[in-house]
Amino acid sequence: MRPRNHFMQQIENESVGTLLLYQPTCLDHHNDTHQENRQRLSVLCGPEGVLRMERFKNLRWANLNELRPARLNDLMRVHTHQYLQHLEQSCAKLPPQNEEYTVGELYDDSYSLTYADWLASEKGQQVYAVENPPSSGSFDMDAPISSASYLAAKYAAGAVCHAIDKVMKKETRNAFVVVRPPGHHAGPNGCVDSEGFHRRPEMCTCGFCLLNNVAIGAAYAMCTYAPPYYTSTASPNKNSSSVQRIAIVDFDIHHGNGTEDIIRNLIPHKKRYPLPPSWGPLDFSSYMPWRDENDTDNVFFASIHLYDDDNFYPCSGSGPHGCSQELKDHPNIINMPMEVLGPRYLEDRLKISYKSKHALMEEASKTFRQNVSQRLIPSLRAFNPDLILISAGFDGHADDFYYFLSEDDYGWITEQIINVAEECCNGRIVSVLEGGYNKPARSKAKAANSNFHFAAKLHNREIDEELHGYGSLARSCAAHVTALLHAPNGPT
Repeated sequence: MRPRNHFMQQIENESVGTLLLYQPTCLDHHNDTHQENRQRLSVLCGPEGVLRMERFKNLRWANLNELRPARLNDLMRVHTHQYLQHLEQSCAKLPPQNEEYTVGELYDDSYSLTYADWLASEKGQQVYAVENPPSSGSFDMDAPISSASYLAAKYAAGAVCHAIDKVMKKETRNAFVVVRPPGHHAGPNGCVDSEGFHRRPEMCTCGFCLLNNVAIGAAYAMCTYAPPYYTSTASPNKNSSSVQRIAIVDFDIHHGNGTEDIIRNLIPHKKRYPLPPSWGPLDFSSYMPWRDENDTDNVFFASIHLYDDDNFYPCSGSGPHGCSQELKDHPNIINMPMEVLGPRYLEDRLKISYKSKHALMEEASKTFRQNVSQRLIPSLRAFNPDLILISAGFDGHADDFYYFLSEDDYGWITEQIINVAEECCNGRIVSVLEGGYNKPARSKAKAANSNFHFAAKLHNREIDEELHGYGSLARSCAAHVTALLHAPNGPT
């Protein structure tokens, strides 16, 4: 990689670069102190957010008045109407939210509103003053919701579609979409059953997700930017603004089961109702194409994740192609499960020493990078996509206790994906926030033994003291966005 200052100068001199799409309306998904709460967005884009640091001054922030909620027809390419109605009605029946800490809708064609202006306003200051407003209901056992949760989810999906427009119209090189609730566990009809469903029914939830933001964006891109079907045109080339083939890469530590199920739904098939084992099998036909009958040949999905049978949500993605019989018609679905390292259960992982954890971080980084180098990147390059979407989850970080990665690993995988994008699709990438839950910084008194300092030593770099006041979600996002910012600005 060329020196950092070269890239920063290059970005300053170009009209393209990295677009940051942050939708404050996503703060209106109120769920109290739940693990996936609105502080996740505050540590990234709030008044003291990491992405507002001086080092990220070359990020271009999308104007808030341009960010519309996703349309129903865009949602219905991947989700059933019954599910969308159920979600909407579940939120609508809840009591209204407190206006003092509710953002509301910011989209308006009549004027321009920058995020900086909104943040400086009385309303912006007021909203961030309240950390975790209470929820008023539950969608399932994993998902507290409030009356505006469905609207927040639609705005999240709409931001992804807006990012795709900007990338495809060559107004930006790549984009990072900071939204919530996350989406990659939401399938066509919401919750997706797994191999371990009957053994652990409580594992069958939407995993904090409401709408599948990345899948909605992928389907939108395929339908909006496909080469004309009824009109003869020259074959599209990689410099054109068209999408024939689209790739989704998911590096959240949890299997992207919802996204996989949506892609399985691109061909007609039978789905079995998740009934108790004593019931005779009952199934139903399912098929939700995006563009045509060749969709399954033109959509790539790869997920690198932790798998531990029925002890780690969502208990799926167990092999190279999951259940080979189920996925025999989906050669472009690639699962890369990683085994549990160290103690199996969270309460035991919390007790391990720094020395043991650092050894596990070294092993985790090696395993992760081998999977990416040997399996993900060759498969992605061979697929030769016209656009790459990333489900960017950072919950595999050692400070999140699921696995033992560091922010360096997230920066590294981003660079690898960028390299493929440069070869295949002129660098076109839209990355969307998924998981990552460690928000507060650790005490500086433990600096000598911290994961933060060990990661710098492990990956042979200087300690970035400016980031020491941030938790792993912020640091990992910073590494991810830094890589996007440093992507070469070649011909678009």
